[in-house]
Amino acid sequence: MKYLPESKTLFTGSYDGRICSWDINTGIAKVVQGNGHTNQVSGLATTRTSVISCGMDDTVRTFGLDDLTFG
Repeated sequence: MKYLPESKTLFTGSYDGRICSWDINTGIAKVVQGNGHTNQVSGLATTRTSVISCGMDDTVRTFGLDDLTFG
């Protein structure tokens, strides 16, 4: 789980590899699209423009904060 206080956005990773972006103000979640993880998400980190995730599928993935799509 990773929280971005400036945008009031929470990112969560699931056992099935799915990552969601939650708008804290509305409670609405968006699923990150594209070729993500095939197994449990074990860590999330952020930069100013992207999120970096690592999974138990032995991969590291990134996606942009603006489009929520794995690159």
